[in-house]
Amino acid sequence: MKIHFQISALIFCVAIAAHAGNEVGNGGDLVAQEFVAAGRKLVAELRKSPDPRITDIDKLAAAVESVKVTTAESLTLHGSEVDAINCPEEKHIDVSRSRWRDYGAGKRASLVLHEYLGVMNI
Repeated sequence: MKIHFQISALIFCVAIAAHAGNEVGNGGDLVAQEFVAAGRKLVAELRKSPDPRITDIDKLAAAVESVKVTTAESLTLHGSEVDAINCPEEKHIDVSRSRWRDYGAGKRASLVLHEYLGVMNI
């Protein structure tokens, strides 16, 4: 029984690593995975209850699936610590792990939306 449990745990861990992040990477980076998952949840919520300020949900959904998300323990921009940095021309978002850990679900959702809209030049 103990061996069966260990094998099951190993298979579970390998399956999680194989499906980590979005389609362009992020395997093994829990904050990046959470960021992308929050983006996907946000898109699903906007499809159920559209917001007139967000006119192209399909474009947002495409960004969530294609933008590369990476993390660093902390980020600075122009000498100030920031939550995240988006690079529209590179289709990339870098997220501060320390800031992410400090935020609750509402603040995280706002950050995710802000960063994806930034990458979309909105």
